[in-house]
Amino acid sequence: MLELRITTGLHRGTAFPLDGDAVRVGSDENNDVVLDDPGMPACAATFTRETAGRWVMRGADAPCEVAAGLRVALGPVGAVFANEGAPWDEATMAAGFPRSSRRLRSGARLTAAFALGAACVFALDHARLALREAQAFTPGAPAPLDAAPLRTVRAIVHPARVEPGKPPFAVVSVQSGASGFVVTEDGRVLVPGARRGPFTLERIEPRRVVFSGPYSAELAW
Repeated sequence: MLELRITTGLHRGTAFPLDGDAVRVGSDENNDVVLDDPGMPACAATFTRETAGRWVMRGADAPCEVAAGLRVALGPVGAVFANEGAPWDEATMAAGFPRSSRRLRSGARLTAAFALGAACVFALDHARLALREAQAFTPGAPAPLDAAPLRTVRAIVHPARVEPGKPPFAVVSVQSGASGFVVTEDGRVLVPGARRGPFTLERIEPRRVVFSGPYSAELAW
């Protein structure tokens, strides 16, 4: 059986088997495989089973027959087809992984934070200086008082433990491991990072799956 392996983007390292008669891939929640990378089209591609078990991909380009080793673009994400159980190509996985943009955005956020902190310190110092000058030139103004020593009080707060709830949908199948995924009751395939309504699949553990959303939710067995 062929499988679609994601080589770049948020879901890098996941794989989806091509089974059934058709598989839709995109950002829309009604797709069989949901990829929520920035810039992902609602339907990036559709794979349909033709005669003699052949699979054909239909997307932005002309239809093409799917075979092991074929590399395709699903919107901004790279993918490759391989036979199920075949070893992963580490060179393909390492190429084109988008890290620089995230690092740049993090650096920009840190720069903005430092600039804001420096502006606050400057404003406080300027206000203290203006107050001292006003007291110095105002007749009858009381002399500035020495700052009284402050006592530091530390407290440790232990938050109450909140038990996770259940998601408002059922899971019928779970595949753990490096290419893990879950299948919901309506046939949708979710990988870590994918959304189902307001809930996001956070991780797949050997005995449970964990979701985040309006509240923490998990399914254990």
